[in-house]
Amino acid sequence: MIRTADYLYRWTGDPAYADYIERNIYNGILAQQHPHTGMVAYFLPMAAGFTKGGEKGWGTPTMDFWCCHGSLVQAQVRYLENIYYQSNRGLTLAQYIPSRLKWQNGKANVEVRQECLANVYDKAATANRWRMKITIAADEPTNLDLRLRLPWWLTEKAKVTVNGVSHPVSALHGYVTITRQWHHDEILVEFPTRVTAVPMPDAKNLYALMEGPIVLAGLIDREVSLRGNVQQPESFVEREYEHEYKVFPWKQSHYRTVNQPTNFRFVPLYEVADERYSIYFPVHKP
Repeated sequence: MIRTADYLYRWTGDPAYADYIERNIYNGILAQQHPHTGMVAYFLPMAAGFTKGGEKGWGTPTMDFWCCHGSLVQAQVRYLENIYYQSNRGLTLAQYIPSRLKWQNGKANVEVRQECLANVYDKAATANRWRMKITIAADEPTNLDLRLRLPWWLTEKAKVTVNGVSHPVSALHGYVTITRQWHHDEILVEFPTRVTAVPMPDAKNLYALMEGPIVLAGLIDREVSLRGNVQQPESFVEREYEHEYKVFPWKQSHYRTVNQPTNFRFVPLYEVADERYSIYFPVHKP
């Protein structure tokens, strides 16, 4: 389906297709690969209290060869096809993934580099900000329309600066276009977001928690209900602080329930390895 969305995005430019691709990268491709061994899961259970792969579990290097062994490897190497899109008017950044692009714009050789500055937690505002640095280096000045996707999950308008100068952002979602002559320039992009409770389309009393595009999995081995206000998820989950010097200065996208009969942790679905987990929860007002 990512391939179909990619074709539709190329034809229409509708950012909804890029949003779809983003959700599937985090919660589909990454979530079905073991974070430590690289093995693939036969399928990704959504029911409460399951482990990834169900009864089949994770694949092995030599004893299994499901179709997933081929298609997931193929999917992992296709990221570059979904990040940058070229048109007659310029370049679109559709996915915010650390990467480097070398291409030619007219007579100029241009290098575009994306770097993740990690997400920043604002304790006073109980909100997060995703930050990206985009650098553009050209061997000669070149005119270019650079279009940045504004993701569907933004809770406030994005903040964009070019060489330290604020650039206007008129829309909450869609695109922001920067038209200028580029040579050696730096763009900083800041995306505000927060945890949201997303209902199932056909079961409005069941909710999944998401931080931006990332689905959060509750590390619990059975179905439980949560008590709180779905419009204010901070009424039943709070940020979990845990220093982890090996990878990040803090655990990103980790939460813990509060004021519940049974409290447990939420982590990104793609971080779950062998633990039992649940994604959808009934949420009742206290």
